[in-house]
Amino acid sequence: MLDRNNIRSMGKWAGFLGIMSIIGGVICCISCFGLIQGIFQIILGMKLRNAQKYAEQLALFQDPAGEAGRLNGLFTELESYFKINGILMIITLILGVLSFLMFFIFIPVLSSYLENAMRNPYGW
Repeated sequence: MLDRNNIRSMGKWAGFLGIMSIIGGVICCISCFGLIQGIFQIILGMKLRNAQKYAEQLALFQDPAGEAGRLNGLFTELESYFKINGILMIITLILGVLSFLMFFIFIPVLSSYLENAMRNPYGW
């Protein structure tokens, strides 16, 4: 048997986080550099808002015939939210590690170049 209070509470939090994610995505889209991130935030927010709708329907209607369909809809929206969010986290982690490595490769090369430029400013 489903605990309707937990489902109702989960739906409210999913709706709140969905709205906040959409607002954050719109703010990111306003800037030039955050366009891609903003689009993904809006998509994730919409997934959470859809999950909220299914959770509200589950909490309100107690017909066993439609319960399985609503549960499947809720879990489908949450599954796609988790997948997209997980993929974005993996990409962010990879880009962070690459940036960290590039920083430590670039600094010695730049310092070597600057040292040579200071010793011989005219290239002779």
